[in-house]
Amino acid sequence: VVVLLVPRETSADGRGHIAIQVGQGAEGFITDGIAGDIRREATPLLARGDYGAGLTLITGRLAQRYAAEFGFSLDSAGVPPPRRKREPRIPPVVILMVIFVIVNVLLQARRGRRGLVVVPFPVGRRGGWGGGGFGGGFGGGGFGGGGGFGGFGGGGGFSGGGSSGSF
Repeated sequence: VVVLLVPRETSADGRGHIAIQVGQGAEGFITDGIAGDIRREATPLLARGDYGAGLTLITGRLAQRYAAEFGFSLDSAGVPPPRRKREPRIPPVVILMVIFVIVNVLLQARRGRRGLVVVPFPVGRRGGWGGGGFGGGFGGGGFGGGGGFGGFGGGGGFSGGGSSGSF
C-alpha cells in the first residue's frame, strides 16, 4: 500500500490531493471501496490542514485491515521513542594499537635507537596485502563492467487498485 499526500500549500493547483494505492498482495482485503472509505474518512482532517492526524488515521485503518487479514492484534502503545544515539567511540582495538605504538617508540628511544619502529600492521604507499590497491589486487580496477540494472525484472506489483481525490 502506498499513501501519497500533496498538501494544499505545495500543490500547483492550490488544492490538496490524497491517494491510497493498493498493490496486488493487499487487493483482496483492502478493496478500492475500502481505500475510498478510508480516504473519505481522513479528508476532513486533511482539509483543515491537520496532515499528521489525517495520515495517522489512514495508517491506523490500513493497519487494522492487515491485522484482521493476518491474524495479529494491534495495541495502542505505539512505537517506542527512538533510542538516543550514542556518541561515536573509538574502538578498543584502535586504542590498543596506539598504546602499542607509543610504548614501542618509548622503548626504542630509551635504548637509544632511532628510526626503526616496529608497527603491528602494514604501512606503506601500496596498500599492504596483495599489491596495488583496487587496480592490481581486485581484477583490473573494475567492478563487473556493464551498465544498467541487470536482473531487475521490471516494475512493481501495483495493478491499478486504490482511491484518490482532492480536498
